[in-house]
Amino acid sequence: MGKAGRVRLKGSKGGKRWKRGQSGSSNPQTDVHRNAAKGKFGNHLSQATTTGGGEGGSLTVDILASHDAVQTDDTAHQLLGEEEETREESLASSSAYSLIETSNPIFGRVKRLWNSPLETHREVCAVLAAVSEVIKEKNGTESATEYFAALLTALEATDEEKAATAVIFLLSIVMEKLPAAVLQSQFGSISKALIDALTQHESSDSTSLLRSIVSCLVTLLSAQPSHVWSDSFAQTILQTLFNFTTHPKPRLRKFAQAGLAGIIREGGEGDASNDIKFHPCCSYVAKSCKLILEGEKVETSTLHVLGLLRECLANFPTQNVKSLSEALLRLITLGRTVVKATGFQCLNGVFTSTAGPQGLTSQLNEQLISALYEHRPSIVDVQLMMAWTTVMESAHLRLLRFDRSLCFGHLVKFFRVCVNYLLSDSKTIHNHAAGVMKNMLQELVPLALPAIRESKENEKALLEYTTLVSVFKMLEGALSFKYQSAWEHVLGVLETFYCLAGKDCHKFMTKSLKSFSELRNIPKFAFVSQLESAFGAAVKSMGPKIVLTTVPLKLDVMGDPPDFPQSWMVPLLQEYVQSAELSYYVKELLPLAGVMRGLAEDSNKSGKDLQAKLYNTLEYQIWQLLTAFCNSPTDIAQSFPSIARVLGTALSEKVEVRNIVCNSLKTLIETSKETESDSKVLGQFSKNFLPILFNLYTNEDSKDSSVHILEAIKAYLSITNRKLLQTLFSRIIARLGEPDLSSDIRICLEDIVEGFVPFLNESSLKELYDFISATLDSDNSTYQKKAYKLLAALLSCSSPQHSSFVSDNLPQLQTLLLGSLSTAGIGSKKPRLRCLLSIVPHLTTDHHDFVLAVVPEAILCTKEANDKCRQLSYQLLSVLGRSSQQLFMLSPEESVKEYFNVVLAGLAGTSHMISATIGSLARLVYEFSDLLGSGLVETLLSSVTEFFSAKSREVVRSALIFIKVSIGILPHAELAPYVKELVEKVLSWSANDKNHFRMKSRVILERLIRKFNLEMISGFVPKQHRRLISNIKKTNERQKRKQRERRDEKMAALKEDYDSSSTTKKSSKPSFEELMYDSDDEEIKKGSQTKTKRGRESGGTWIKEDRDKPLDFLDSTAGQHLLGTNPSKKKSVGASLNSFKYSSDGKLVITEDDESQVQEDITDTEPPNVLSRKRKRGNDNDNDSDDQEDGRGLSRGTGIRRHDPTIEIGAKPTPSKKLKGDVKKKNQLEPYSYLQLDRQNLNKRKKAKLSGQFKGIMKKAQRGSTLGRKQRRKKIT
Repeated sequence: MGKAGRVRLKGSKGGKRWKRGQSGSSNPQTDVHRNAAKGKFGNHLSQATTTGGGEGGSLTVDILASHDAVQTDDTAHQLLGEEEETREESLASSSAYSLIETSNPIFGRVKRLWNSPLETHREVCAVLAAVSEVIKEKNGTESATEYFAALLTALEATDEEKAATAVIFLLSIVMEKLPAAVLQSQFGSISKALIDALTQHESSDSTSLLRSIVSCLVTLLSAQPSHVWSDSFAQTILQTLFNFTTHPKPRLRKFAQAGLAGIIREGGEGDASNDIKFHPCCSYVAKSCKLILEGEKVETSTLHVLGLLRECLANFPTQNVKSLSEALLRLITLGRTVVKATGFQCLNGVFTSTAGPQGLTSQLNEQLISALYEHRPSIVDVQLMMAWTTVMESAHLRLLRFDRSLCFGHLVKFFRVCVNYLLSDSKTIHNHAAGVMKNMLQELVPLALPAIRESKENEKALLEYTTLVSVFKMLEGALSFKYQSAWEHVLGVLETFYCLAGKDCHKFMTKSLKSFSELRNIPKFAFVSQLESAFGAAVKSMGPKIVLTTVPLKLDVMGDPPDFPQSWMVPLLQEYVQSAELSYYVKELLPLAGVMRGLAEDSNKSGKDLQAKLYNTLEYQIWQLLTAFCNSPTDIAQSFPSIARVLGTALSEKVEVRNIVCNSLKTLIETSKETESDSKVLGQFSKNFLPILFNLYTNEDSKDSSVHILEAIKAYLSITNRKLLQTLFSRIIARLGEPDLSSDIRICLEDIVEGFVPFLNESSLKELYDFISATLDSDNSTYQKKAYKLLAALLSCSSPQHSSFVSDNLPQLQTLLLGSLSTAGIGSKKPRLRCLLSIVPHLTTDHHDFVLAVVPEAILCTKEANDKCRQLSYQLLSVLGRSSQQLFMLSPEESVKEYFNVVLAGLAGTSHMISATIGSLARLVYEFSDLLGSGLVETLLSSVTEFFSAKSREVVRSALIFIKVSIGILPHAELAPYVKELVEKVLSWSANDKNHFRMKSRVILERLIRKFNLEMISGFVPKQHRRLISNIKKTNERQKRKQRERRDEKMAALKEDYDSSSTTKKSSKPSFEELMYDSDDEEIKKGSQTKTKRGRESGGTWIKEDRDKPLDFLDSTAGQHLLGTNPSKKKSVGASLNSFKYSSDGKLVITEDDESQVQEDITDTEPPNVLSRKRKRGNDNDNDSDDQEDGRGLSRGTGIRRHDPTIEIGAKPTPSKKLKGDVKKKNQLEPYSYLQLDRQNLNKRKKAKLSGQFKGIMKKAQRGSTLGRKQRRKKIT
């Protein structure tokens, strides 16, 4: 019998089970938890450092000394063990402490290993500790040379592999810092020691040991002079290093290859008369590489040598480069595919290296280009073809860098090959060939254009020009029908060509524009977006004049009906025209707009409303082009006077184009400010345009265009003559003083005055100030708000005259703002706060009283309903705090303390004022947390916690927010002394408020637990609240467990390592809103994240379009092509059985012939239980893959059940109405299994016992569901 009270849990047979024997295995297959435990090894040391010392928490010699003092000899003997312990173990155990006294900075990398649990790391630390101790005993200076001598001696006396690995690793670090003279003088001894160590441990599999030896050899050989390399011993050492470049271990091999390539790239010493430097070892390395390439039968060694040559071949002498290149080409011809690909990669690395032309000369580069054409792979071999194309691209670009003439002589042939690749059926080849041509054009065109601009008669410039012409003609020819499958990429290459050379080489490019027009007019052209993008690039670079001269708009306005085959060009002109000639628009396009207007009027008179609307639309589109032509035009001084009258007339008379004209004027002014002459020409027309714009803005009929008109007014005021500007301003101010002025006109004029403010002189500013002073006390809230906005605009300007005016009138401004406080309306709060914000930088110590008056207003505004008003008030409080040092003339800490005392005075006011003050203090604590002293923190916490017992819940809520912010932002040390008081205050609620603030108190306790620890906080909690702490503990553990489960699921899904998935990004300082948030419950966060994730998954939108006809978003039926579900996603079987056919536009296609087929399908495929009228089965544990994803599946129906004809289709005879029992009948469903429902089964203690009761039924149901789905799939296929 089993033990009483124990119930055996039945495990699932289908779940993942633990493998036996892994816990006791030395080499387990699953070691996630062991790795996690290793990472925690030695954490007790780091914890001791954080809890035992001061704020820094660092382990010091004094702390260790005090620790040793309290340890008895017996305890030390017990910890260290008996006398049998070896010297190495004692060194390893003491290395962490000895390293603290190692002063040489070259061992910085080693010091980071002192707490590592790995044995190799501990051995390194032990060796370094021993060597340091020896040097100190001899009164050494711990220089790199002393460490080198000691380590070299230790290496010669070391036989064990583990110790030798540590010594050579340290030696490799020290040798990098040794002077070259030491390495040269000790070349023999160092080499002998390293070779002996290598020979002694030649059978070792330790990558660390061999890597350290390679590092030492590289450092040693790099420091040797030229005459040493003639010695056979040096060549022996070089051969040893070269052997590592073909080592079977990849990391060691690549490290050796990088080291040897670095030696070769550094070059030799040379002499003063010869600037060309090649390292003396190049010939030996080249000879060794050539022997392997030509004679080695093992492909692995060949591939390794190719990897080495890729890094350093360009740094070899010319004769070596030539011989090795020939060997490479032979290898590419005769080798296997992988060897060919690696050979191409090697050549590509040679051509892309930064080495000069001394080794790989331009002539040799040219010869290699010619030779590579003979080794061009077949177009069928896509990967090799792409590799060959990449090598040719790099070869041409290197030749272009050192000899442009030779390069341009080979470009035409290479581009012809690339264009021929576009005839392939492979989209991959198309994409690669187009990318290569784009890269080539981006490099060679900018280099050729300067010479072409100067003179095409020059032989060099003529060659480059003819090369560009030939290349473009080839690309232009690729627009023919045989390249149809690659038109998308051809258009992309032409777009690049237009962008680079369209301005200077447009003469031979215009023919392609005609081809564009012909392609665009093809019905259902597949690449409309690519063609329009290329055409737009041509418009942008060549200019609209050249493009429209080549491809006219062809507006057949006299036809019946009128025909506009090139109307697709108009939107493109509007988008891409830039830096064009404004005169072309004035002479060619603007008259066309007048013609369209006349034809529209004639069509209206003759009753042709459709044609009239068409003409009006075309006129509007032509006017829209004006904004594009006004974007940095090249002829403002010549063309604007001829169009100014037309624009003025359009503003006054043509309401439909008024916004366009205003935007055009604004764009024209803003883009011409860099050119003084253009701005001067535009400014001459201020006296004409500004009165028109003023009248339009004050006109009630122009409300729809008021924003555009006001922006145009502000733009024109920026270039208006100052004398004229002051005159206009005085007239407007005088108009504002008229008693019979209507309210609407007054408001409009005040908006216009706001645009004048940045450009007023001192006399006009005084005039404006007088008007504002008279309006601030107005009973009209709108007038008052406008006055505050004018004052804010005046105070915010940073020009010298504005700053001088504010400084001179600062007392009057303060009096004005304080005097108008009582009459300020609600709508005036925002501009008033902006005024206070702008005036704070001008305050000094003499304005202490003004600050005392402003702070209460700012505090009260933090409780305003308007969010912007609250943000401005918080900003004002922060700005006052930052300016406190210049206000109080104290240190930063003392100034902040004095400022907080000013704010604390608000706690003596009403409940509303107290709540606002506490909220303001919370924001200020967040802003100035680094300047708060312990005394100020104590004052703040004690003052705020007193209001926990206030009768006003608004005040208590603010106090809780303050505590939450303080916990989140204050340092641990400053908050720790007050934790006990905070816990007691938070839990001391009255009976009425206990439930109201229960959740807020819980959140504060959770934050305290996270900031400190559970044991500390639970010690301060009264006994009657211990259940709350227990619940918080359980909740946190549950959340952590769920987080681990979700993390493990994610790791399993993404196949990520344990360490990588558990790392988190270091969070920055939380925002004030995050600290104020009422709940930090992780479940709420998790729920919002899940909801967001589901929203992303289910809230997508798909576009359905034909392959031959892209979707036209301007079409009125475009909305029919937007789908809420993924059309490419495979639909479920059950859904497809009940769905009709759809047309291309998404409409249902229902025919009489289909009805019988649908009946047959349902009869043959639907399971009988769907046809039954029995109650819905309660078991929903089977896979619901038969239901549609959009909720229209068979099991999703709800609500009143109407008569459904599909249920009667193919139905079997109905069962007996009496239902005398569940009898299995032929061709009928299995009967339901009625199970007794017992409330006692809900008992948690019986959960395990009852867990398997329904298992058999569930298995049968799932097996039947799976069988049914398989049968339906078979019938469908």
